[in-house]
Amino acid sequence: MVLNKVHAETLSGKGGMPLQVLGANINPLPENAFEYKFDIGMLANDGRSKLLTPTLILLNDDNFVEVPLDHPVEMIEGIVRIRGRFIMPSNFKPLQVKLSLEADGQEVEQLYDWKNGARVNNMPLSLLELPEVDDSPIEP
Repeated sequence: MVLNKVHAETLSGKGGMPLQVLGANINPLPENAFEYKFDIGMLANDGRSKLLTPTLILLNDDNFVEVPLDHPVEMIEGIVRIRGRFIMPSNFKPLQVKLSLEADGQEVEQLYDWKNGARVNNMPLSLLELPEVDDSPIEP
């Protein structure tokens, strides 16, 4: 039995780990595209996988846009990495990002300010020049 499995069984026996966002990041890409990365954690008290439904919404003063996720439903037992890309609707300038999660009767909602960071140098001119979605872990 692997140590992680033993640790997970011990944690499950003590009530599990509640649904939570472990890390969140959205990065700019070429052509008004963005890459989202969310690390989500949860361990049910019965130790079984549970259905996770994430929702990502961009908000401004007057409107909102729900981002279609690559995998709108995931199974979670420990940590799940949610990764994907989206194109920002033209003329939409978000002020906040809302990440909503639902799994095993638990609901979590996180609100983040939309920040446009410094310009990214050496970015490819096209999405076609980019590799697949980055699956690396997120630093909290």
